[in-house]
Amino acid sequence: MSKREPPAFARRVSEVSFALLLALIVCRATLADSAPTPPRMTLQLYYSQGSYDPAKRDNGVIRAEITNEGLAPVSVPLGYDGSRTRLVGAASPNSIVLSGRGEAGAAGSHIEIRPGESRTIFELPASEIFFQGGWGHPARWSWGWFRLIPRGVPSMSPIHAGPKSLAWETRVRPEARIWAECDVGKTTFTSAPLTVSVRRFPADEIELVAVCRHARALAPDRLRYVISFVPKTTRRGALTRSEHSFELHDNSGAQHFLAALPLQQRPGQYEWDFGPHTVRLIFTRVRDPETGQTRLILTSYQLESGRPYRPYG
Repeated sequence: MSKREPPAFARRVSEVSFALLLALIVCRATLADSAPTPPRMTLQLYYSQGSYDPAKRDNGVIRAEITNEGLAPVSVPLGYDGSRTRLVGAASPNSIVLSGRGEAGAAGSHIEIRPGESRTIFELPASEIFFQGGWGHPARWSWGWFRLIPRGVPSMSPIHAGPKSLAWETRVRPEARIWAECDVGKTTFTSAPLTVSVRRFPADEIELVAVCRHARALAPDRLRYVISFVPKTTRRGALTRSEHSFELHDNSGAQHFLAALPLQQRPGQYEWDFGPHTVRLIFTRVRDPETGQTRLILTSYQLESGRPYRPYG
């Protein structure tokens, strides 16, 4: 009994199906071969000094360097913008990221890196991004929660132990852990964490009873105030003749201080006169080891009749 042959139409459908399957396999292989290969890069973070000294004005630079370990040139972002290039710091309960304000966050160019080549993609002055060790104020930079946003206010920076409040400059951690991130196309490269040791903040405390006389808001932003006082009784430490005033910023509780003491604004001016009330003031004196210049940081105060100031609960 002879084997029956399949109909011609069935044979034709089978041949076409096989041809389509073969073409699909070849097409997928071709697309796989022509797909762009993800870049192979290594990102590293460096600190130019052995440790960070919160009493100094100049604390070196933090530098991010990227190396092309692939076989083709790669275009990478150049400069710091807090978006495609990021500096992240460990904090509690979540990490924080550095953002630039104004010109500090205006990076936007690219650079092509050849195979085997290493280039610095951003370099940041440590004294600025960590707010100049108590000598300056966060005008160009700020730190905020990174990705996940928990409740509460983040630390002023990775080296600081808390958010903005009275004497935040003096509350520093013994070390800070930071790392860099860089987005190249759809790939994010992350450096190994860098631990920056922080020197102990010099403790030179002065306690006295004084009468505050005058407050003046400084141009251009009127966020910094110079407050003058007349010492009455010194209980601890000693003041020089030039240390009869101190500076207070909005980030350090200036508005709380001004609201706690009776005062009257001078007409048409950014100046105020205090009433004749005595107040107990406690300062930490900061001395720049390079210039010898000193600065008083207000750490606590209390009216003659009233509770001591407790910043932000």
